[in-house]
Amino acid sequence: MEKVTTIFVVLFLISSCMIMRSEGQFRCEKASDCDPRGCRLDTHVICNERHKCTCAHGAPLGGECDTVTDCYLSGCPPFTSVRCIGHVCGCYS
Repeated sequence: MEKVTTIFVVLFLISSCMIMRSEGQFRCEKASDCDPRGCRLDTHVICNERHKCTCAHGAPLGGECDTVTDCYLSGCPPFTSVRCIGHVCGCYS
């Protein structure tokens, strides 16, 4: 019984270390590839320029806004810009 317990503990420790090492290693292409549960209420999840999931301030595209400063400003493709039109953040040319 003692051997079984020891083996279980060793396997648990190994799996815990592997999970901790993989934290932040996941590469994303867009925000929907990321898990939003790690972000606080006043932030949202984004896939940054280095293709890493992270939390950011500002409303995401499609989110509510009063002015353009309420929006996350780096979410648009080239040759478009973020604007707050009709209280919604969006990309416009």
